[in-house]
Amino acid sequence: MKRTVLKSLGVCIAVMGTVVFGVGCGSSEFLERIAYLTGGNPRRHSLSEEAHAAAQAAEYDKAIALCSMAHDTNPSYAYPYGLRASCHVKKGNYELALADCNSSIALGPYDAHPYRLRARILVDRGDYTNAIVDCAHAIDAEPGDAYAYALRATCYANIGSNDLALADCERALKLDPHSHHATATQANILFDSGDYTNAIATCTSAIDRGMEEAYFVGLRGAFHVRHGLEDEAIRDLTRSIELQPDARHAYLWRGRANLDAGNFDAALADADAAAALPPKDENAGLLRAAILVDSGRVPAAMTQFDRLLMDYPDSAEGLNAKAYTLCTAPEAIHRDGKGATRVAARAL
Repeated sequence: MKRTVLKSLGVCIAVMGTVVFGVGCGSSEFLERIAYLTGGNPRRHSLSEEAHAAAQAAEYDKAIALCSMAHDTNPSYAYPYGLRASCHVKKGNYELALADCNSSIALGPYDAHPYRLRARILVDRGDYTNAIVDCAHAIDAEPGDAYAYALRATCYANIGSNDLALADCERALKLDPHSHHATATQANILFDSGDYTNAIATCTSAIDRGMEEAYFVGLRGAFHVRHGLEDEAIRDLTRSIELQPDARHAYLWRGRANLDAGNFDAALADADAAAALPPKDENAGLLRAAILVDSGRVPAAMTQFDRLLMDYPDSAEGLNAKAYTLCTAPEAIHRDGKGATRVAARAL
């Protein structure tokens, strides 16, 4: 039963990279680039420097305003659009970011940054085909762009082209041997392809090379959970939590490992810890319900399902798990075939 109830808990450790503010941030190369793009116009140069500094200081509203001023000075100037797009992404304004990426590309089609950024937004929307096209443009504009190769690898993996994805991971890692994104993507592809040994080895190698220990120990722990090695999983995920106590995904995976090991109280504690951390979603509630079902507390599980579905009424996974529990509860008093059918229909 636990596998059905928990099937929505896929690998929830993010492998996406961070948005960057262009090439050569804070360097003389950046200033030279601005001077080139502005045609030596001192006013545009000054505004671009100020906008860049504001963005680096996370003063995104100020940076957006300065970019708009630079644009007003010369609407054919491409750079402010790309920088403003990055700031819009940081503020969660993705439609505005896409519009600015489009404008930047139209004015400066040989700059990698807006292609990279637009691809990143498209990936988040599940539009992998167009994201692959944008990554290719970014690579053409900047052949040494490790991030674009890693992002394209993610796209290929999501459409099932694992060979192409692994090839792009290799290219990214040749350019940047410490690419977090490429390493994590490579490890996930190896595991999903059934190569558990090399997936684990990839995580261990990343840790040994000084890459982010909390992340890769946690990812290795998640692989152990999915491979049925609860003790190894609990060890790694506990270490990940010690290193990064606000890592919500690590609590979720350790909770699942504790559930599989029959450590119900520990599993509930992990589910509650995950629920207390952002971002909010249905996974902590689903895990809690699964623990209650497997530990024989079906009435409490049904109450948990009802609470979950009040917060997430369109959760197909929550509805499916509730229907399954109504079908299969060990005691007849808790089973309800008609109710299960009704809830399952809603899930469908």
